Amino acid sequence: MSRLFARRRRKRPGTTAATRAALLASVRDAWSADAGLAGSPIEARLRGAGIELAGWVPSRSARVLAYRLARQAAGATPEISNHLLVRGEDDRAGAREEAPRSA
Repeated sequence: MSRLFARRRRKRPGTTAATRAALLASVRDAWSADAGLAGSPIEARLRGAGIELAGWVPSRSARVLAYRLARQAAGATPEISNHLLVRGEDDRAGAREEAPRSA
C-alpha cells in the first residue's frame, strides 16, 4: 500500500546530475550576458523534472525577458515555473493587505 503513495521523482530519460547542472549553468549564463538582468537577484533552481525561477526583477518586461532567456537556454524539454517578482508591484501588494483598516 505504501508504494501507491510513495512520492516519485519525475526524471526525463537521459538526464543526469551533470546534464541538469549544465542546464542551470546555461540559464545563468544567458542572464548574465544580458545587461538588463546581469545585476538582478534572480536564481534558477532544479525542482523535480523542471526549473524554478525565483527572485526579484525591476520590471514586468525584465520578468518576461528572464523567462524567455531561460526557455531559450534550456530548450523545450524541462518545465519552467516562473516565480519571479517585480519590484514596486509585488512588494507593495503585501503592504496593502497588511495595512490596518479604519472604521
